[in-house]
Amino acid sequence: MTSFKNFIKNLLVDEEGATAIEYALIVAMVSIVVVALMPGVKDALVSIFGKITVALNAA
Repeated sequence: MTSFKNFIKNLLVDEEGATAIEYALIVAMVSIVVVALMPGVKDALVSIFGKITVALNAA
């Protein structure tokens, strides 16, 4: 049980993954802006996700 407590304690003080999460959030925000400002990209993404949905429903 002590090793589990040590694991949780180390997990809470470890800040290494925080930077990766911050970068992922920045990339997500930039992606949303790009999709919103470029109708061609939006239409292509809607089409791709539509095809994926149809394929998954058929499986």
